[in-house]
This record gives sequence, C-alpha cells and structure tokens, in this order.
Amino acid sequence: MAAHLESVRRALAQQDAEVDRFRAIIQENSALNERILEHEDTIARQAAALSTLRSEADDTMTARAAQTAARRLEQQNASLQRDLSAAHEAARALDKERVALADALHERDRRLETLRRDSDRLRKERDEAVSKLSAERSKAKRHEEESRLRKQEHDSLIQRVISDKDKKNGELNAMTEVVERLRSDLDLKNEKEWSVVEAVPSKARCVVRRAHAVAAVDVCLEGKHAVSGGEDGSIVVWHVTTTPTPSLKLTTDRRESCATVDVKHDLILCASKNTSVQLWDINGRRRLSLQHSHQKKARMGGAVLLSQATYATCASDGVVKFWDHDRVREERLCPSGGSALASVGGHSVIAGHADGACRLWDARSEVCALDMGPRDSTAAVRAVSAEGHFVASLNADHALYIYDRRRSTCVHSLKHDALKAPERCRIAWAPGALHVAAPSVSGAVLVFDARTGACATTLQPSSLEAPPVNAVAWAADILATVAQDGALAL
Repeated sequence: MAAHLESVRRALAQQDAEVDRFRAIIQENSALNERILEHEDTIARQAAALSTLRSEADDTMTARAAQTAARRLEQQNASLQRDLSAAHEAARALDKERVALADALHERDRRLETLRRDSDRLRKERDEAVSKLSAERSKAKRHEEESRLRKQEHDSLIQRVISDKDKKNGELNAMTEVVERLRSDLDLKNEKEWSVVEAVPSKARCVVRRAHAVAAVDVCLEGKHAVSGGEDGSIVVWHVTTTPTPSLKLTTDRRESCATVDVKHDLILCASKNTSVQLWDINGRRRLSLQHSHQKKARMGGAVLLSQATYATCASDGVVKFWDHDRVREERLCPSGGSALASVGGHSVIAGHADGACRLWDARSEVCALDMGPRDSTAAVRAVSAEGHFVASLNADHALYIYDRRRSTCVHSLKHDALKAPERCRIAWAPGALHVAAPSVSGAVLVFDARTGACATTLQPSSLEAPPVNAVAWAADILATVAQDGALAL
C-alpha cells in the first residue's frame, strides 16, 4: 500500500510540472498575440502614413522621392509581414502544444481518478482487514480468558476430586483395618477353625494346629512367640505354651503372598513375593512401615531383623540392602541373585545365592567378608541359617552343607534319602549349634548332628500322604514346622 501511494505521489508531481509548463506556454502565446496586435497597429499606422505621404508627395515631393519613401515603407511592410507570418507559425505551434498538454491533463485527470478509486478501495479493504483483525483478536482474547477460566475450574475440580479421593481412601483404609481386625478377632474366636486336627504320637510329642486356610510358607520362633505366614497373605502370631494358641492375625498389603517372616524384639518383618517389606508391631497390633524394597519383578530372597531399628533384605536382582526404618542405609551388589538370608550379629548377614555360594556381607564394609560354598548353578541355595561360628545351607542339589566361618571351609556335605529340599524353605539351628534341622518335600523333618554329620533323628509324618514341610524354626526345646496344607506343628 505504501509503495502504491508513493508511485501516485510521483505521478502527481510529474503532472504538476507539465501543468506549470503549459501555463508558461499559454503566457508566452498571450505575449506573442499582443506583439502581433502591436505589429498590426503599426502596419495600419504606416499604411495611413504612406497614404498621407503619397498624397503629400503628389503635392510637395517629386515622384522619385515619393517612390523611394514608398519602397522603404514597402520593405518595412514586407519585414513586418514576415514577422507576422513567423508569429502566426509560432501561435499555431503553441496551439498544437496546448492541445497536446490539454490531452495530457485530461489523461492525468483520468489516471488520478483511477488512482483515487484504487486508493479508496485499498483504504476500505485495509479498514475491513483491521476491523476483522481486531474482531479476531478480541475473539482470541475472549477464548483465552474462557480457556483460563475453564483450566482454573478444571484444576480446582481435579484438586477437589483428589482431596475427595484421598479422604475416601483414608476412610476406606480405616474401615478396612477395622474389618480386618474384626475378622481376625472372629477368626481367632472360631473354635472349630482352630481346633486340633492331628496328633502324632512319637518320642517327641507333636501338636498340630490349623494355621492357614492355604499353604503355610514360613515360620519363626522367639521366646514364647511363633509367627507363621501363608500364601494368602495372612500372618498368625501364636502364643507357644503346652498347646499353641493364636493371639493375633494380620494381613499383608493387598493380601500379597508371604515369602518370608522374621520375629524379634516384638516386631514382625514380612517380605512378600512381590518384594514389598512390611514391619509390624505385635504389642500395638499395627503396621509400622510398608516399603517396596527391590525391582518390581525380582523374586524375593529373604528379610531378617538385625535390631529394633534395622533390617536387611535380598532378592533375585542381586542386591543386598541394609535398612534403617524406611531408608536404605547401605547396598551391596552380589555376583548372583540372592535366594536366602540369615542374620549374623547386628550388622552382618549371610546371603545364599543362585550360584550355590554363601557370602557374608557387613553393613560397615563394602567388600564381601566371606565367600564359601560350591560354584554350581544346579546347587542354588534355597535356605541358609547361622548359629555361632557355623553356617548351614540347604541347596537345590538336596544336600545340606555345614560351614565353619572361622576357617572358611565346608565341614560337612550331608545327604539323606528322605531329604528333598523344597523350592522355598527355612532351616534352623538348635541353640548351641549342636544340631541343625531341615525340612523335606516328603513331609519329614531331618535333624543332623553338626559335629559328626550323622542324621540324629527323623521326625516322620503319620501318613504317607503327608504334605511337604516348608519351614523349620528352633528355639530352646521347641521345634516348629509349617506344611503345605497350612498346618503348624510343634
């Protein structure tokens, strides 16, 4: 638009210059016309003078003098005639130029009118475009304001929904805890469910109780407390007397299947097969913490309490972790995945690995303090236990290995026809490290003499169809086992 206006301005300036030139020509033509009139008046006067002279010459002059004067006057008249002809030629040329300039002015007026119409049209289009752009801007601003208001309403709605969801979840969790507590109380009071289902007479008196409705996977003893865990995520705390009595029933988060349990200092540590670790307070009957300890798809190896504030875990991802409440204090990367774990004092653990080795890991040292055992992928460690200077491991090759930590050597490699190691199990040392007990899928419990390596006794089931024993725990003069059918035997 600016370039077009600039070209219009240049055309107007050129036309103004032509108009000024035409005006100058007109003025010059007017001056020539005045001169022509003056020449005509002079010719008329000279003609009158010539007539007077002729008349006077007839009277006063001779014919010769009159002719001379007449010739002079005729020469002057001829000169004036020539000037007059030149003036007429100039006048005709000026008329032609005036006509050309008039045509040029007419063309200029026509072009100016066309440019004016174009300018008006462009100005109108510009105004329409500006008005349309202003309308679009106002519309966009309106839409932006509406979008902002909608976003604020959406955010506030999301916040309300989240707060309502958190509130409902809190209420649901509280109701779930109440329901679980009531259900556990009802289950514990159901005499038919907890009645004695089997009694096996032998030289070692055995009392069997129904611990879980499904398979029991682990058992642990401390003092007068026994804790058993089932595949349905149930955890039962028993009061160990002449007849074991259930005193508390707990449930893991989302009823995840138990992998291993440990009890110490009136605390229960339970690791599920989905690698979540839960810490419970027996006296307060409440869960203290819930942690997802290892990779999501890792197979849980073991979890043991080291003190009231610390515990350790291992899994098939090959990491041994030392925990301080809800925080990982130390991590140790193992050469192969961890499959079992046992505590040694308040800072160290013995980990059984998939390559058949048992390794000692200390939370205060970054190096492996002890490495012993067969290097065979077919002899993966399935259970490990430590007592004093001795370490026992039950491997996938159905052999029980006994190691001396002081000499880092294998003392005994024990096998028995009735010893068939379950896939996930627990072995136990007797107090004083004189005997070690191992479970078997045949339903028997084999007790070996740690000094001689001989099988001291075999606790045989009363039936040939007895379920496999999954775990053994030993405290004082009490040996506890849990079986595949959910039974607890003392």
